[in-house]
Amino acid sequence: MQGDLNAPGTFVRTLEDLFHNELGKNIWVDIDNIFALSDTFEEHSKDVTNSCSELQNARYYANPTKGVFFASKLDSLGHMIDYDGIHPALEQIPTVMDKTRPENQQELQ
Repeated sequence: MQGDLNAPGTFVRTLEDLFHNELGKNIWVDIDNIFALSDTFEEHSKDVTNSCSELQNARYYANPTKGVFFASKLDSLGHMIDYDGIHPALEQIPTVMDKTRPENQQELQ
C-alpha cells in the first residue's frame, strides 16, 4: 500500500526525467498534467507533437479527450497559466484572505 502513497510524486519525477531537456523552457509538469507553454500557434503545435512523441517513445500514453489544446489561459491547482506566465488564480485569493487566523494548534489542524 505504501507505493500507492508515492504515486503522484513518482509520476511527476518520471515525467520530469522524460522531459528534462524541455522543463523550464516550454514544458511544465504538475501533479497530473503536462503543459506545453508556447508563444505562437506554430511553436505550440511543435511542442505538443514533440511531447506526445516523447510519451509514445517511453510507452506512456495520454488520453486526448482529457487534453486542452491551444488555450490562451488555464487554471491548474490554484494557479493561472496565461500569456503573462504562471501566477496565483485571482478568484482564489479572497477565499484565502477571508479565512480567520488560527489562534491555537487545534484551529490550525
